[in-house]
Amino acid sequence: METELLKKSTGLVLSLFIELLTCSGQNYQWAKSIGGILYENSMDIALDNEGNIYACGQFEGTIDFDPGPGVSNLTSKGFTDIFVLKLDSAGNFLWAKSMGGSSNDIGSSIALDDSANICITGYFSDTVDFDPGPGISNLTSIGFSDIFVLKLDSSGNFLWARGMGGSSYEVGISIGLESTGNIYVAGHFFGTADFDPGPETNNLISLGSADIFILKLNSSGNFIWAKSMGGGAYVSVSDMSVDGFGNVHTIGSFSNEIDLDPGVGTSILTALDADDIYISKLDSSGNYLWAVGIGGFYPDYGTSIAVDNSGNVFATGLYENSVDFDPGLETFYLVSYGRTRDIFILKLDVDGNFVWAKSIGGNDSDSGASIAVDGSNNLYVNGSFSWTVDFDPGDEISNLISNGLSDIFILKLDSLGNFVWAKGVGGTSSDGSNNIALDGNGNVYTTGTYREIVDFDPGEGVSDFTSEGSTDMYILKLGPTIMAVLENSFENGLTIYPNPTSSIINLDMGTSYDELYIVIRNQLGQEVLEKSFSGANPLQFNIEGTAGIYFIEISSGNKRATLKIVKE
Repeated sequence: METELLKKSTGLVLSLFIELLTCSGQNYQWAKSIGGILYENSMDIALDNEGNIYACGQFEGTIDFDPGPGVSNLTSKGFTDIFVLKLDSAGNFLWAKSMGGSSNDIGSSIALDDSANICITGYFSDTVDFDPGPGISNLTSIGFSDIFVLKLDSSGNFLWARGMGGSSYEVGISIGLESTGNIYVAGHFFGTADFDPGPETNNLISLGSADIFILKLNSSGNFIWAKSMGGGAYVSVSDMSVDGFGNVHTIGSFSNEIDLDPGVGTSILTALDADDIYISKLDSSGNYLWAVGIGGFYPDYGTSIAVDNSGNVFATGLYENSVDFDPGLETFYLVSYGRTRDIFILKLDVDGNFVWAKSIGGNDSDSGASIAVDGSNNLYVNGSFSWTVDFDPGDEISNLISNGLSDIFILKLDSLGNFVWAKGVGGTSSDGSNNIALDGNGNVYTTGTYREIVDFDPGEGVSDFTSEGSTDMYILKLGPTIMAVLENSFENGLTIYPNPTSSIINLDMGTSYDELYIVIRNQLGQEVLEKSFSGANPLQFNIEGTAGIYFIEISSGNKRATLKIVKE
């Protein structure tokens, strides 16, 4: 009889697992919309240790930056101005600041130090007052546009601003910090540009139509070093990631031939035909470590890069047709679905050697915009997709269908590139995401632009927002999976944590029991652990086995409970 009951219980668990599988993943927390009748774009997002959210970008005209019932209007001084926005962890407005002049000024990237001081880069033209308060701190561009680095405190008060450039066109694209507070900036420049914002001069000269630069400043904005790489007809940098040792990783695209060693040596990459992808690594002094090139006979673009605590490198972007993603002597080809542009996700080891690559796409163009890695080395990618796309790069199918021309996606893979979940949001027009950020509690944030009406709840609920102008900005927060209680006849509440877990499970029964039995099964119903406890609470045990979904069966006398948990 006990065996038959166990079989029925296992069957119930498995059937419930199948039912729950389609709705597993992150849960909608909130979305916030900000915009006016003209143009605005949220380019980047960052989080502090208290869960506050910071965003930067550009806007035009008058915008109410308070997404709640309050009003906090900012008005651009020129065509587009730079903005910095701070929300709390619940999405409530804290403050917004703007900086700009009579021309186009853009905030491209944002990063925070350990004290939640804010560092931003981008570009500006003409004269701009970078102090958002009553003070004045003017910078004047030398050429058409110059690079800026701006530092504010956590309340948005001005600390300092620096400008770098030459007589042509210079752009700051990405900013990163190391633990000491030193600041790294990557971007593009043309011709001759002085990268020392102080009284000294440190000129770099582009060898091609445009080269990329990496600049290092200390926490006070003083010059440390600057390096340039390039030399081909075209080279661009899309993103930069600084690891815990101050090593600088960049990703972008190039054509023809480029040299990615900024020193006296050479590291020549040659594009096969059109634009190819490059990934490079420098040490904290700007010395060359390695560089790799990846591409085929159609345009391929690297858009974002992230590094885990072991120095492994993860990248995303888009590719077309057939591409060998192994930059070494071996080959590993991915072929885009329908020969259109698809999303790639690539993992290299600390020395730039190939580990794995995954492809995701459908019959239309799809693109990965940003990638992030959590403390368990899970990957999160956002971007845009059209029509029907299978987001499981493995043998299974997990289709998302766009509501309009292009929708927003958020994808989670484990450290081996296996599918965990995917979510899509969008309306009948074109919606996109620019960047993604993670906190230590399993929450996922993404930001970008949307048009017309969009339901930002990827689940069964509805959270509609309507843009005021042609495009508005959004910030979306998804929370971690809530534990599924499939069955519970215990009078006291059950608490299990952490969920997801890497191995160790803590179970709080609310009280102790003389005899308590625990059985853990995998998703196939196979028993992986059986254990008994007496008079103890809370309980701790270890889940052996591979990553996946597990079911914990708890019994004491005639009381039963079944819980679902995820092992990462």
